[in-house]
Amino acid sequence: MKKLLTMTPLLLIACGEEGIESTTSLSGVLSPDTIAIAIADTIGVEFGDSTLVFGLVADAQYLPSGEIAVLDVMKACVQVFSPEGRETRRVGRRGAGPGELQIPVSLAVLPGGGLAVNDLVGGKLVFYDPDGVVLDEVTGYFPAPPELLEALDDTTLAAMFIRIEMGEDGITGSIELGRFSTDSEPELVYAEYPMSLDMPEGPGESRPDPEFDFACGLDGTVYLAERSDSMFVLKGFDCEGNLVLDVAREVDRVRIPEEERGDEASISVMIGEDGAHASTEVHPDPAEFRTVVESIGVDADGNIWLQIENTGETHFRVLDPSGELLAVALLSDPRALRDCHFSVNRYGMLAFEPDPADWPKVYLLEDVETATQ
Repeated sequence: MKKLLTMTPLLLIACGEEGIESTTSLSGVLSPDTIAIAIADTIGVEFGDSTLVFGLVADAQYLPSGEIAVLDVMKACVQVFSPEGRETRRVGRRGAGPGELQIPVSLAVLPGGGLAVNDLVGGKLVFYDPDGVVLDEVTGYFPAPPELLEALDDTTLAAMFIRIEMGEDGITGSIELGRFSTDSEPELVYAEYPMSLDMPEGPGESRPDPEFDFACGLDGTVYLAERSDSMFVLKGFDCEGNLVLDVAREVDRVRIPEEERGDEASISVMIGEDGAHASTEVHPDPAEFRTVVESIGVDADGNIWLQIENTGETHFRVLDPSGELLAVALLSDPRALRDCHFSVNRYGMLAFEPDPADWPKVYLLEDVETATQ
């Protein structure tokens, strides 16, 4: 559920860690409130079949059909694979024309099986039907199209966006979570956070901007989890934007051991005469403490999955829509998925690593009980 978070003009991958209580390993007999998550299969190779050689995976999601949609920034398209890992079709292609993409970084799966994809350089959102036929394009966004897309219905999205305004006190900016349909302005704003407009002085310089992830419930509720190293914050907003769930409590900060301090990747975009091109840059991660909640998703039962990182080993807390804890989900092979982004939606669970040490791949995940049936 970690997501590729990009902001114009700064593009970055938000990484971190989090957790509340220490539940970090699979050992002993699994209790009814414990779920074991295992790798069922992978899609992606280093060499060979070009359909399986990824460039930079920005997102991967299960579709209602059971197929897997993989958004590849370098290929400027969404590849759709069967559960067995065979490419069945491509949605979008590189270009500046209708339905074409230049630098796509966010993907939403629509309830009817279609897709919504943003294009940073094209400044647009593109809606496709399940076969990849263009249904609509929305343009006119400033300074950039919405990101971190989540579908509320086949024409409406919850999305993060940046607002820049000129006032008496100068230029101000904010990062906001809103609801978008067929207009470039949000229909509704759920939450907003002040954004620093100061540019970092160099690679690895952190930005003070707040970070959050969000997901849509089956009833249209939008859940927001803040990324923090000292707070557990979970909010829920109904269809009118009213706050219906509000959980906030302090958490002891957990320092990242020096031997575990690593790098983080950012996406840079170059625009030249031959078009726009994306590449990754790696620099030391400035974070000193583990993030509490890294990402959030909602499953087929409407339950909330929170990716917890501050215990030192990734796991998930599964909550009902009211915020009550139902279960803890543990990874059977946490080392293999250590630096992955996770995707949980009502159709399944995936993981992917945008900038791996070997080659990009998508992990198909399932719970151990399902795997043995």
